[in-house]
Amino acid sequence: MSSSLNLHWAFGFSKDKLGGVQSLCQRDRNALFFISSHSGVIYDFEQRSQTVLQGHCNIITCCVVDKSKRFIVTADAGLDPIIIVWDAISCVPIKTFYNPHRMGIEAIDISDDSLFIATLSSCDHDQDIQQELAIWAWTGDESEPLLHQQLNSEIYHTVKFNPSNAHEIVTTGSKNVAYWNWDDFHLEYYIGVASKVDLGNFTGRFTTTIFLPSTENCISSTSDGYVIVWETRSEIVSKKTSDMPATAMKVATKVR
Repeated sequence: MSSSLNLHWAFGFSKDKLGGVQSLCQRDRNALFFISSHSGVIYDFEQRSQTVLQGHCNIITCCVVDKSKRFIVTADAGLDPIIIVWDAISCVPIKTFYNPHRMGIEAIDISDDSLFIATLSSCDHDQDIQQELAIWAWTGDESEPLLHQQLNSEIYHTVKFNPSNAHEIVTTGSKNVAYWNWDDFHLEYYIGVASKVDLGNFTGRFTTTIFLPSTENCISSTSDGYVIVWETRSEIVSKKTSDMPATAMKVATKVR
């Protein structure tokens, strides 16, 4: 039986979704991927054609494209949420996770080797539903996360892998940046130290954080246009909390 609703063209995209537009450009392809409400869209701007990826019953909240431009991952939030991994060439779903988190997904990323997916769940503190971070080994047969852990009271809205080390992750909230490590196959984290007394004044909430490739540094941006540089400082290990691993901490050292 054919679908009663078969979308052929999308005239808009979900502009308020961070990372909602992703490049699929390669030497032999000029295309973009973007999310538009319940659907994902591959737009070939040479052929001026669209391929619509449909499968979500809820509005798509986040997406990511892997480094090779071969895989697209989309996720939603709401009743019966799902994560779908799509083949960006054939445009068919190749892996689906059903009900990955109780209320769905807030943010998602894929490692540079394309083997792991990291998700931040949506949460509702009024209903005592806490946010959690999960790691998925999506290329296997497992339907459950490889690792998962509840977060503290801070709500995080972005998650990023270290492109040089898939076992390092950073999550960004409005007030804090948390650094994660799962080398020993259990998640540990600490909150990055950002002292305005030592660093200098900056305003706005944190919007996102990324690792700088081939370095131990990270940068965060704020909603007021500031950029904060994080560097590893081994001399402050003695100040670690019970939640942080026995490694050096990232400390904010510059603001621009």
